Amino acid sequence: MKSIFILIITCFTITTNHIDKTILEDSQKCNAELTVEQNRNFKWAVNGSLNFSLILTNTTSNTTTYSLSTKRLKEACVTIPNKKSLKNNIDFDVSLQMNDSKNTFKHSSKNEITLSGGQTYKFVVTISIPEGTPYDNYSCIEVEAKSKDCEDSNSAKTTLSVYVSNPSEG
Repeated sequence: MKSIFILIITCFTITTNHIDKTILEDSQKCNAELTVEQNRNFKWAVNGSLNFSLILTNTTSNTTTYSLSTKRLKEACVTIPNKKSLKNNIDFDVSLQMNDSKNTFKHSSKNEITLSGGQTYKFVVTISIPEGTPYDNYSCIEVEAKSKDCEDSNSAKTTLSVYVSNPSEG
């Protein structure tokens, strides 16, 4: 009886360890980092357009396809010294520019990039500020890279912040 109990416990332990290892391997194949070049997540603007250079890194050893997207955040992400309050989080025109293509993809399109394990990819997010945009407004844009192989996992995200300043306040 004792040997049957030991055999059952041993099988349970081996099965549990295999399941834990499989879950860990699956989650690790979904890892990525998304950073803004030189950590320049915040920019001041008056009008025209701003470019943010982003770098996506596949931190796994597997080839993974990532879907890139942007969305305007509703909550504030900007704090400006000496400003009591900021106005609206404006919905500026945002586009992704893929460096290996002549195409410019809009944020509503499916933007996909496949990276080998350890490979990095640089792309540009352009934010267009229309002429006549009121001063003291800001926009917070979240950029996300989500692995197509791991829909339920966390994605790599970063937030870009644009503040439309009054040029006369220098």
